Amino acid sequence: MRLASKIFLTSAIVIVVLAGVAGLSLRAIDRLASANREIVTRTVPALRLTAAAREAIEPLMRLEARAVIFGDPHYTSAWTERAAQIAEDLERLAGYAQSTWEKLYLREASAAFDAYRRVVARERALMQMGDQRGAANLTDGESRTLAERVEERLGALMSATHTRVLSVEAETARVEGRMWTSVLVALGGKAIDSSRNRPVSNMCTAGASKTNSPRSFRTPR
Repeated sequence: MRLASKIFLTSAIVIVVLAGVAGLSLRAIDRLASANREIVTRTVPALRLTAAAREAIEPLMRLEARAVIFGDPHYTSAWTERAAQIAEDLERLAGYAQSTWEKLYLREASAAFDAYRRVVARERALMQMGDQRGAANLTDGESRTLAERVEERLGALMSATHTRVLSVEAETARVEGRMWTSVLVALGGKAIDSSRNRPVSNMCTAGASKTNSPRSFRTPR
């Protein structure tokens, strides 16, 4: 009866350990799925949108310069359309920025772009007054500085997003590692307990067999 109880207890402990392993595994899988879902649904679109806005700054600066040099309204209209698209992209990025650094870099990029648009408006006012030289000075000076600031801040935003993704992946890997460590420790401890208990039961069984053996009794002479 004692042996049967030990077998039952051992089996119950193994079942509990396996149930715990299953629970931890499901939790780790859920964390991994959440991290992958985050990357697919938010991070990838955010990176694409940031890259598109950043790459659009240089062509926008060329349109600005041509509008000042040639005084062609077609360049002015094209600049206005592209600037509006970039402003819209920056507004959309506000819904993707999550970390403190991402929000900071996006605010700085948006502020620099707003300032850049105000400088271009001043250029247009100078062009209407016939001051092409003054407009060109703004294009080569203050305007370029602000546009490059927008590019630099959007580049920093992309780096911050990459850093956040790597941090999420590293945390998920740590959770998974701790899970498997706990599993191995639990299973290893149970194996050690079983190996310690087995010899004792065997010795007791052997001792009982020896005591009950007919040869252990000698007939008195």
